Amino acid sequence: MKKKVILIFIFLLSLMLLVLFHLKFYYLSQSDVHAIVHNELVVKFTLKKIYLIQSTFKISCLKDENDNEVGEYGSLSDLKDEINLLFSNMEYFSKSNTMKYGDYIYYIYLPSSINGKEKIWLCYAYPKKYKLGIRIFAITEAGTIFFSKNYYGKKFFLYEENYKIHQEKLKNWKVLE
Repeated sequence: MKKKVILIFIFLLSLMLLVLFHLKFYYLSQSDVHAIVHNELVVKFTLKKIYLIQSTFKISCLKDENDNEVGEYGSLSDLKDEINLLFSNMEYFSKSNTMKYGDYIYYIYLPSSINGKEKIWLCYAYPKKYKLGIRIFAITEAGTIFFSKNYYGKKFFLYEENYKIHQEKLKNWKVLE
């Protein structure tokens, strides 16, 4: 009986130390939490707007490289003028083909083939630095928003060569409701 009590005490003590250690390195102040919630709401709104712009761009057939009257989805450089109409303070960086809006960086992935550009696209949004956001977001051509833990600026592509969502990579992502 005494051994069980001692083991339980050691277990609880270990658990408390683990929690304290975790809080020491991952503590966020209330203002940090408010900023993160605000930034992530802005990201959700921005991704939905980019989705609408991208859908309009394709339907309007503004880009049709193979002249088959099926429009392709556009890169950020193709969409930057339309995006700037909605988000006047969004900065476009042509060298990296990314945009910065608020505290997040946006990047559109398109396949290299024209056939692929007619089918899929993916826009990623990831925070510029820690404490500005703790999750990375992505929106697909279907308008579904996914989120995952923050990978600190690394881009993780969710598509396979056949333009279907890569199930192995997707298991780390959740659908945003």
